[in-house]
Amino acid sequence: MDFFKKYGALGAFIFIGLVNIIFYYQKDGSIKVVSSVLIVPSLIAYYRSVVKKPLLIFQLALLFSWIGDLLLLFIEQEVFIKLTIIGFFFTQVLLLLEVRKFITQFNYRFLLMGVLLFASYLITFLNCVFSYLGDLKIYAVVYGLAICSLGCISFMNFFQKQTKLNFALFLGVLLYSFRDVLLTFNVKVYEDQVFTFPIPLFYVISLFLITLFFVYEKSFAK
Repeated sequence: MDFFKKYGALGAFIFIGLVNIIFYYQKDGSIKVVSSVLIVPSLIAYYRSVVKKPLLIFQLALLFSWIGDLLLLFIEQEVFIKLTIIGFFFTQVLLLLEVRKFITQFNYRFLLMGVLLFASYLITFLNCVFSYLGDLKIYAVVYGLAICSLGCISFMNFFQKQTKLNFALFLGVLLYSFRDVLLTFNVKVYEDQVFTFPIPLFYVISLFLITLFFVYEKSFAK
């Protein structure tokens, strides 16, 4: 029974993710909409089926990511773009708070390297899109600082302890940020779906990698 519960939820997440990747090119397609809405709930179901004590803050982080996904469906209106960014901002803040609990020591040399890497990444990105953002400039900067802070911590965590789980977390955060970059170019720069399948591909992989970290780090798995 536990086997089907665990792998059934994982299978559902993978299936829904693949469907979303395949049909993401449809601007308002019903399959795209339904699969977008179900990605995070299926991942939460998988997470809860494989851990002894689900972490509340991590689940809240996924919940805010899901709220962001819902708001993305109304992206044509500026107010929903702002609300989407706020939803994803809380995702990054909550993940940062939860990841911090797993880090027992700080290597400031690696942290500085992470800061230099992600600061360069953020500055380069903002330099490309800033003139297109209009009223969203402050939202973009604050959100960018949040996800880059998480990136810096995950970078330091991996390089001071090079395990597969720590690499999964770092890569997951990086792919999440790549997805946000492509979304920004679609919505504000090109105002069209220039980038299609890479957006859900990066999103699905990033969520799964980050979840794996929280499933297996500190032996929370059942």
